Amino acid sequence: MSDHDAAPPPPGGLPAARLCLVATRPRFLAASLLPVLVGIALTIGDGAIAPDVLICCVLAVALVHSGANVLNDVWDDATGADVGNDDRISPYTGGSRVIQDGRLSRDAMTRLGACLVATSALPAIWLVHRVGLSVLALGAAGVVLAVVYSAPPLRLCARGLGELVVAVAFGVLPVVGMAWVGWRPPDMAVLLAAAAVAAWVVAVLLANEIPDRRADAASGKHTLVVRLGVDGARALLVAVHLAALAAVAGMWWGGHLASLALVGAAGVASLGLVAAARVGSADRARLRSGIELNLKLHAAGCIGLAAGIAFHP
Repeated sequence: MSDHDAAPPPPGGLPAARLCLVATRPRFLAASLLPVLVGIALTIGDGAIAPDVLICCVLAVALVHSGANVLNDVWDDATGADVGNDDRISPYTGGSRVIQDGRLSRDAMTRLGACLVATSALPAIWLVHRVGLSVLALGAAGVVLAVVYSAPPLRLCARGLGELVVAVAFGVLPVVGMAWVGWRPPDMAVLLAAAAVAAWVVAVLLANEIPDRRADAASGKHTLVVRLGVDGARALLVAVHLAALAAVAGMWWGGHLASLALVGAAGVASLGLVAAARVGSADRARLRSGIELNLKLHAAGCIGLAAGIAFHP
């Protein structure tokens, strides 16, 4: 029996709070929180970020990301992208499935997503008080991207722009934003770090879109994988891993990174080529391993980059 052939769990099978947590797809929060770690590392030497500011930043990022995941499930269900997705690799692709399994209605998910995004205003208000109004622009940009990624009329994920949105929302904003609240302006080192993180998260998205490509195409969700095909997506996956390595090399060349971190980034890029080969396979086990490898490479890349920044001579 494949991972998507099992009978759906009965409605009401989980307590309400746990069900809401499942709906947010919490295993993917690393995609937004690890870039925050990179941003924190960039502020070392410019003065420590106050604990209350750090906590509020993490809360705001986690709430917006969780809300975006929920709202993405709502619109993917409404357009049929998740409903007819028989090729998904659970739990990595095809959404949380709580709507399709009858555990939460689409309306309930809409309310949950809106509530999560709205609640992010609470830590944001404190951040404005502590850091200034400038941080509000970064937060507002994150909220707008979270909505327009999947919500009509823009629905950028269906226009071949979703990958760019994710690069900005999960690469540029958390890295630059954390550096900003730590009083470091977006200089070349910050922008190169953001570019590397953005490339790694785009690699994760591209790999995850491959098993969903038929359902996405049938629902009018024309992701880059749908537009480029599997071979084109694999080539792009290789390119983004090499772009991440180039960005890290630029940081090292500019004297902002420990040499060992560059070696680590080269290792991540090399394994990225392995992941690209796997996600192009028709074998589901091999495809799953490629998706999982990309997730691990994102984590390893972010952690290695943060450590290389923090401990460079």
